[in-house]
Parts: sequence; structure tokens; C-alpha cells
Amino acid sequence: MSNQLQHLYLPPATVRPIKINSHILENEVIIKIFTFLSLYLTLICLGTLTFTSLGYEPFAALSLIVSAQGNVGPAYASIVELGVLPKLILILYMWLGRLELLPALAIFIPPMWVHARRRTS
Repeated sequence: MSNQLQHLYLPPATVRPIKINSHILENEVIIKIFTFLSLYLTLICLGTLTFTSLGYEPFAALSLIVSAQGNVGPAYASIVELGVLPKLILILYMWLGRLELLPALAIFIPPMWVHARRRTS
């Protein structure tokens, strides 16, 4: 927040590095953080849209997906009344949330397998 406030008083062309505990974050780290957050939020949006397309209320759909993926809070919908397909979707989101998103998705992306083989050999 202080970083944003400083932008109000500094000239527009000022370049300021992003710091955490006086350590400057490299662009590569910032890109990795942004990629993870984007993927995390995109999956939540896709799951919520999937559940709303199946006829569930938007708030109930969002709470089910966030609860499954993030392992947080109660789901504000009755899980007992869910059909087979919604339960399978929630199982997938629970699996993604427990295993971490990037390693879990790497299982389904063949180019990452080749990259991993090159690193080990």
C-alpha cells in the first residue's frame, strides 16, 4: 500500500523496485507469483461458472469451489444434495488444491515432461 501511495508523489517515469523486507524481488519471481495467482483465480472462475451452468446459485457455486480448492471455510450449499457430476468436479478441485496447482497441471501438459527429462539427464 505504501508503494502505491508513493506513486502519487513521485514523477510518472520513476522506476521503483518491489521490495519485501528490504529484499528486491526479481522480475522472474514477480511473473511466477502473477502466474500462480492468475491460474488460481481462473480455476475458481471456471469452477463457479461450471456450477452455475449446472443450475446452482452463484454464491453457493463460488463457496463450493473456493472451499474445495482452497481447503477453507464452509461451503454454503448442501453437499449431500449434489449430483454425481458436481461431486466429481469438487473432487478434481480438492485434488488440485491439495497437490498444488502447478505440479498437478504439469501432469497433464506433455511439454513439461520433456523439460523435466532434459533437466534430469
